[in-house]
Amino acid sequence: RGFESFFGVLNGVTDFYTHIRSYPVNSDWKMSGFDLRNGSVINQLPRLAPSRTNGRYLTTLFAEEAERVIRSHPHTEPMFL
Repeated sequence: RGFESFFGVLNGVTDFYTHIRSYPVNSDWKMSGFDLRNGSVINQLPRLAPSRTNGRYLTTLFAEEAERVIRSHPHTEPMFL
């Protein structure tokens, strides 16, 4: 049991354009991390390599991925999205 695919963020909170999660650890230090994943792969950071997700609105990316999953799923089998 499980999912055949995953596209999203693991922390549940991220910037809708940069896909980076930042939060203060203490008064002197802030922790940040890129958190947009396609399966178990982290989508590449903009400074390291181009990606179709860089700088794009997160809700638009979710809609495009949902559309891709729906179109590629066999019509004769049940589906959970």
